[in-house]
Amino acid sequence: MRREDFWEQALLPGNPPKTNLSPSYQTMFSLPRTFLLIPPRLRGFASAASGCLLAAVCHLAPGTAFAQVADRSIPLDCGGWVSGFAVHSSGRLYAYGDVFGAWRSNDAGQSWKYLQGNFTVNDNFVTGMAVASGSADTLAFITEKNFYKSTDGGTTWSTLLSNMTTTLDRGASPVIFQPGNDSEVWLAGARAGLTGYLWRSTDGGANWSKVGGSTFDAVRVTTIYVRPEFPDQIWVGAVGGLYVSTDHGANWTLVWNNGGANNPPDGKPPTVWAIARRSDGIGYFAANVSGYRVTATDFTNAATYVATAVISRVNGSGPVSACVLVDNSFVSGDNASYVKRSTDGGVNWTALGMDLLSSPTPVYLNPATPGTKAAAGRSVIVQDPTNASRWFMTGGKSMVITNDSGSTWSYPPNGSGMAGVMTMGKVRFPRANRSMVLVSGADQGAFVLTDGGASGKAASCSRTSIDKHATFHEVMSSDDGMTLVAAGCGQEANVNILYRSTDGGVTWSEQSLASSGLPASYEGVTRAVAAPGNVNDFLVLLGYNSGKPNNNPGLYRTTDGGATFTKVGGSSFDGVDTGMRYHQENSYLETDGVNTATRYLALRSANVSSARGFWRSTDSGNTWAKTTGQPFGTNWIHCMVVDPTIAGRVWVTGDYLGLKRSDDGGDSWVTVTGFTNAARVDAANGWVAVWGRRGSDTWNKLYYSADNGANWTEMTGTGYRYSFLKDLAVDPWNFGEVWISGISVNVINPPAAWFTFAQSAQFSGNFQVITNNGVAWNAGGYLQHASAGGYQTSTMVYDTTPDATPTNAAFGQFTVKLDFQVTGAGNGLGIYFYNGGNRTSSAHYRLQVNEAYSSGGTGERSRWITGANMTGSGGTSQKDSYISTALTTGLWYRLELSVTPTGGGNATATTKVYDQHGSTVLASDSCNLTGLGATTGEIGLSLLNANGAVGQRDVLVDNFRILN
Repeated sequence: MRREDFWEQALLPGNPPKTNLSPSYQTMFSLPRTFLLIPPRLRGFASAASGCLLAAVCHLAPGTAFAQVADRSIPLDCGGWVSGFAVHSSGRLYAYGDVFGAWRSNDAGQSWKYLQGNFTVNDNFVTGMAVASGSADTLAFITEKNFYKSTDGGTTWSTLLSNMTTTLDRGASPVIFQPGNDSEVWLAGARAGLTGYLWRSTDGGANWSKVGGSTFDAVRVTTIYVRPEFPDQIWVGAVGGLYVSTDHGANWTLVWNNGGANNPPDGKPPTVWAIARRSDGIGYFAANVSGYRVTATDFTNAATYVATAVISRVNGSGPVSACVLVDNSFVSGDNASYVKRSTDGGVNWTALGMDLLSSPTPVYLNPATPGTKAAAGRSVIVQDPTNASRWFMTGGKSMVITNDSGSTWSYPPNGSGMAGVMTMGKVRFPRANRSMVLVSGADQGAFVLTDGGASGKAASCSRTSIDKHATFHEVMSSDDGMTLVAAGCGQEANVNILYRSTDGGVTWSEQSLASSGLPASYEGVTRAVAAPGNVNDFLVLLGYNSGKPNNNPGLYRTTDGGATFTKVGGSSFDGVDTGMRYHQENSYLETDGVNTATRYLALRSANVSSARGFWRSTDSGNTWAKTTGQPFGTNWIHCMVVDPTIAGRVWVTGDYLGLKRSDDGGDSWVTVTGFTNAARVDAANGWVAVWGRRGSDTWNKLYYSADNGANWTEMTGTGYRYSFLKDLAVDPWNFGEVWISGISVNVINPPAAWFTFAQSAQFSGNFQVITNNGVAWNAGGYLQHASAGGYQTSTMVYDTTPDATPTNAAFGQFTVKLDFQVTGAGNGLGIYFYNGGNRTSSAHYRLQVNEAYSSGGTGERSRWITGANMTGSGGTSQKDSYISTALTTGLWYRLELSVTPTGGGNATATTKVYDQHGSTVLASDSCNLTGLGATTGEIGLSLLNANGAVGQRDVLVDNFRILN
């Protein structure tokens, strides 16, 4: 479904709108400089009962939070390394990733929920997780920094330890709950300022004690295992071997250390990664040396333990996983080539088929062909306690699931919710394609969404065409989104790469750079930007890494799509720390959307102070100079963006230095007050989003402004804190939507009940919806009339009295803005404004767009009529002008009407029609309004036809707003 099709259903025929507002809602319309908005889609509102339209009003006061946050995740089908699982006997499954946090599934891995939505700091590098045997809701996980516990299934968390310095050991279980005792927790890991690598809590994690005396002071513990039948036998894997306590941790014995020898292939000490035991006590552990079977004549006497190698190294490495099934079988595998099963206590092993099914297929992969094995990354394998033949296995691209005990495996369903593709760059939008969204992802390449993200799934990915590890920070686009260019880093060869698509991202090709003139760069391209309207003319800024060769040879321009490059900017940017493949935030490269030859560059430049600051080029990037006004002096610019619809409008953040804006391309800057910290910013159409802090905030929140930063509303809230945020993008087509890069992509939508009527004091009266002459909203947001004749009037109407008589209070300045698309020849749109009296006697102003006139052609008409009725008969025309602006059917345009009182009962009305980018004025006109009375009338939209022609007329309307 198209993004435009998510429209308010309460305005459809058969759902008559209410004509009255309750007194409680009337009090909402006294807010300064706010807006009336019809958002493009209101999820969850479509099924509202007939007549409930105005019951959905929400109060949006400046600086306050939304009444609710509506979030949708676009997970991009995981794509990162799922590092481990924790499974409860009920079947509840938890998982974690090394960069994308903790997750929960209640349906055997078919769908997933992110568990760190309330975190206010980015702590997503999870190194271990466990669930208590007594409750599926009691779980814990550790990160590189902290130890967390939840007793409600991951909805809320307590930080029990904040001094962890752990590392990720694939296959290991560094945290466990003692079987049968949810209050006893074992933890492996270093703690800052303390000695010891093994810890235990007997009160659920409130207090901790070091275990083993000095045994583990210099021995790094990797994994812990306790078999329920033997609760006092604690097995611990470490860098150095296998340690066992048979008396619940009081005493410890080193039962295996490879004879004291290091692992020959890599020269590293013998290290145990994972442990499993059968119900009869026989054990198995996976080590970097080999896989070992453990037997004993008396398992209560560690001196009788014997470790026997049973799985040999493959390609110089040993197995990493150890699992015991409900039938006492052992399963073990390495991270590249095999998974094996033993049904006789580890004596004999059989390799499993591991065949990968062709469906479902993650968007970044091609369907598996016969004989393809499940993807590498077999660190952890666990069995579903409710289905013995179903196992879950970690993966280097995604987790995989088997339903036939390891013979065949499949990925989770597409769009399962687990989001493991890291997206570090800002989401981009083609200038003339409202449904296309471009996402740049680490490792997997460039993703394309063709439904505006409505389905929660990407449509295509560059990796299906070019199977390489590739990271991009932005995807450049032609206006229509058909030609795409991604310049970035080839992570395997450490080189510049340039991908191109000419079919909207369905297929991609890699462009040869061998003779292009672009020099080698170990970190590839850090930033790239194309000229507005010409994707073949773009700049690339090369990456920097002080420990590697070819550090930032400079800034280059191509005008032939990358066939040849020419160095620009002289040597100004050579050797500057511009960032690297995983940290591009040291530099920002943007283009002005209106002054199409202007480019902007912001550099932190930690290593070359002379390059630090804000740069501008006015000749498409050929020559550069610092602007006279520097937003933060010699301090860092933490983020820089451009509003593409406003000439010279640049926004920058300075961390603790706050937020600043330039209206003249960087020559001068104004401080946007209220921000004590600002990290990220984006803007479009005067809509601005900032990731920062205001007032007494103690963590970064996402704030949104509808009026170029005059007023701010918090968009984040409980459950949606987005601590993982790497960048953000204001949706240029849909008011109130912000796209968040980090763990795949998230979109903050207007809340489901967001049908906002919030006006200044001049609009302190009511709003109503009037259907006139049979006109109504139709499915998909169309304003539609199915019969003939006249100027048919409908839509959202400002009116203090809920009837057909526009007797309203005195008015001040206001502006009406909207996006629209005509869908057939002769279809037109109008904005009308009545002044005083009623419809049959009041003066009115009518702006008409795309209506055919015998005397003036097709275009825009501005008319102010005194004492006129709806059709204009019987009145005196004060202004009747025609501007030839024929519109193309099927394209989007933007329309703006501003009314400004000039005193003495007079006012001016200024109208503008913009192109589909919202940056170029196609037509403009002004009109003097005279003879205004003490009251003003209603504001609404008109459907127009061609000289009274019979037939249905449709106009698609989006983002209708009234601003003061």
